[in-house]
Amino acid sequence: MKKSKKVLSFLTAAMLLGGTALPAEPVMQLGAVLTAQAADAASGTCGENVTWKYDETTKTLTISGTGNMEDLEGSPMPWNSYLPDIECVNIENGVTSIAGWAFYGCSSLTSLTIPDGVTSIGSSAFWDCSSLPSVTIPDSVTSIGDNAFKRCSSLTSVTIPDGVTSIRDDVFYCCPSLTSVTIPDGVTSIGIGAFESCGLLTSVKIPDSVTSIGSFAFQGCDSLTSVTIPSSVTSIDSCAFMECGSLDTIIIENPDCEIKGFGTICNEFDYGAQKPTFTGTIYGYDDSTAQAYAEKWGYTFDTLGNIPKLGDVNGDGLINAGDAALTLSAAAAYGATGSYDDMTKAQITAAEIDGNGRINASDAAYILQYAAIRGANGKDFDIRELVK
Repeated sequence: MKKSKKVLSFLTAAMLLGGTALPAEPVMQLGAVLTAQAADAASGTCGENVTWKYDETTKTLTISGTGNMEDLEGSPMPWNSYLPDIECVNIENGVTSIAGWAFYGCSSLTSLTIPDGVTSIGSSAFWDCSSLPSVTIPDSVTSIGDNAFKRCSSLTSVTIPDGVTSIRDDVFYCCPSLTSVTIPDGVTSIGIGAFESCGLLTSVKIPDSVTSIGSFAFQGCDSLTSVTIPSSVTSIDSCAFMECGSLDTIIIENPDCEIKGFGTICNEFDYGAQKPTFTGTIYGYDDSTAQAYAEKWGYTFDTLGNIPKLGDVNGDGLINAGDAALTLSAAAAYGATGSYDDMTKAQITAAEIDGNGRINASDAAYILQYAAIRGANGKDFDIRELVK
């Protein structure tokens, strides 16, 4: 027995040290096993019915199958050891979600295919994909998580699909090459730091559906020169447009928009003195919160005119069927062309009764209801009381 153990020990040592004590056939068999194990390590599952495979020759990671990718909530993905080398990610038809942190740190990624049918992109999914120049997000996507494209330093443009209703926190934080972004109608909120430190972003159109803009949303967007905040926006959180060095014009269409904190709008901020500096012009209505904010910080203010009376769309001092007709006409125009080209900013503000960011038939109905009640009892009242 002792002799057998010695022989076994000798053979094992010889194998580990590169000796020739083992016959050729077992060595070949062992090599085949190791090759098979290596092949297994480059593929596997990443969901109940979803698999992955990495091709080291083409540096391509392919995700295929049906249903959702498994979200490991920040734990390493099974292809983690290949992350620095992956140059192409191909997500095939049938996959319906991209897991959070799925491709975090794919610093060599230059090509990405997301198929129509994917409905969600998880939090931090493409954080630090620093070589990714562009991304096409399909119309099927309705949710993009926090930090999803954070620090994608080569990303130059992005179009957010119509189904997305919220731009989440830090989703495009520190994308210094981003020059344009399309925010669709239907988005209701722009989150904290959503576009912070996007230094080459020259313009952004905030749609009429947006009701709130989060803290630091556009901080450090040094190339941004002008912004129009539509009448639908009821609050702008602190530091939203802080340290936007080239910002020259900001138009705030809602006369009651709450502008929170300090340094919310400024070109520079003196942290020692806690004092913002803004050399541009804030435009708003007379006696509006925009005017009050400008005067508080010593900024230049220019007026858009008197605050429009809600419901008095034609500006004749009355709220009646004529205003309702103009409102219906505006709603029809928007449905056909996507704009209220024939209406002034004051008229748009006066016609938007229910506060949903759009002029529609409901607004016209409230105007007619107001006119009927006012005509019956002769008493004036706030038309917004009909909405509550």
